This record gives sequence, structure tokens and C-alpha cells, in this order.
Amino acid sequence: MILHFLVTKQELEDKHYISEHQSLTNLVTKDELEAKGYLNAHQSLEEYVKKRLKYLMLTQLVFATKEELSVVKQKNKIRSNQKRMLRKRS
Repeated sequence: MILHFLVTKQELEDKHYISEHQSLTNLVTKDELEAKGYLNAHQSLEEYVKKRLKYLMLTQLVFATKEELSVVKQKNKIRSNQKRMLRKRS
């Protein structure tokens, strides 16, 4: 039976298909697009990831958050006090 291939007007509208002429002024040709150098196929991100990880590892070694610095200062203060106490006992 052919009826199972038919759709209602509402079902068709719900698909949001183009129903009238659309402006083409914002479109570019394939040549214009290729000239821009945009990616047009999947490319491996392996080298990007390696560079990014290396950068992150270097910055992690150089920089610390304020909280991390605060903890380090507090630990240094405690060690300093402990050393002072040991010298007094000697």
C-alpha cells in the first residue's frame, strides 16, 4: 500500500525543510573556501596534543596558585619554627 510513504502537512512542517527560496548571498564557492585553508577533512591532532601537553607540563612546573603558595609558606613557617625549637633545646 502506498499510504505508508505519505506524511501529513504537520509532520512535514515539523521537519523544518526549506519551503521557499533562500538567499545565496552569504555562500562561497568551493574555490573560495579552499583558498581560505580551512580544514575539510579529519586530521590527526596527535602533534597538537603533544605540544599542548608539553606546554602544560612546563607551566605546571613554573607557576603555582595563590592557595598552593600559601600552603608552601605555611609549611616553611612550621619547619622554621621546628628548627628554632630544636636549636633552643641544644
